[in-house]
Amino acid sequence: MGCIGELGNPVLTNVECATNQQINALTQIKPSFNPYYIYYWFSLNKKILENIAGNTVLPIVNKTSFENIEISLPDIAEQNAVAKVLSSIDDKI
Repeated sequence: MGCIGELGNPVLTNVECATNQQINALTQIKPSFNPYYIYYWFSLNKKILENIAGNTVLPIVNKTSFENIEISLPDIAEQNAVAKVLSSIDDKI
């Protein structure tokens, strides 16, 4: 997740990668969480990052603030259903 300057452009990858200090990453996601659901949640909730960063010349969401973001997650079956629908729409785009 880009957290300096242009906030809230999530990227989802299933390969090992390296990032710089402008990126906050979620790794080792537990099986009870669908990573696609989390990706779409952040895609649709960019305002949360903007609110955390405040009105500064260069908006920044530091690692501690990013770690404290709470996501309301339904059970895994609902996460899977939502992620499936949104992924299928993305595939068509």
